[in-house]
Amino acid sequence: EQVKYPILAAFKHYPRTLTACVGARFVEGIAFNVFGVFSLTYLTNSCGLDKTVSLFVIVGAAAVMAVAIPFWGMRADTWGRARIFGIAAILLGITAYPTFWVLHNFSHNVLLVFLAISLPFGIIYGAAYATMSSLFSGSFEPTVRYSAVSFIYQFSGIFASGLTPMIATMLVSSNDGQPWYLCGYLLVAAVISSLSTIWITRLQGKEELPHEPETSAR
Repeated sequence: EQVKYPILAAFKHYPRTLTACVGARFVEGIAFNVFGVFSLTYLTNSCGLDKTVSLFVIVGAAAVMAVAIPFWGMRADTWGRARIFGIAAILLGITAYPTFWVLHNFSHNVLLVFLAISLPFGIIYGAAYATMSSLFSGSFEPTVRYSAVSFIYQFSGIFASGLTPMIATMLVSSNDGQPWYLCGYLLVAAVISSLSTIWITRLQGKEELPHEPETSAR
């Protein structure tokens, strides 16, 4: 079965699922930019860590993520995609506080800084990223799936990814270089995404495209 305008059909028949998925991806885009992008600036400008060392710390955490993603992908088949993503979403917000506490107070200890970033960025974010695509694609029928997931990823990226570096810089600057406003921002996003994930599971099967009744072959 084909749909002439898949994105319009998705808006018409999956409005709540689209909204829930956009909300669920919110923390993923913010967490990547906070831990994988802004933390480099924070370590060098606010904590005084050498830029090359800071870069290697981020790259090392990304290497941990490269191992974590297939692990969490396999676990999703038995533990459930929504469960892993929802738990990872809220943990990304909670672990922001101890992570930045370590960065702010123990930036001279490179190993401790590496471990502090690897936990949320390498392991927890890896769990969210490993299950996000299958969670979203499984929420739509094949006829509108590609267009719907593309909209979710790109539209949420405007707010979750595009604006986060500027928001992070503003929040830290307004708090005299302290990261706690930024951690609060990430925690709010985590709560939104976790609740949106619960919403996704409750909407499954309640929104769908209308189908023509099958006729018997003659």
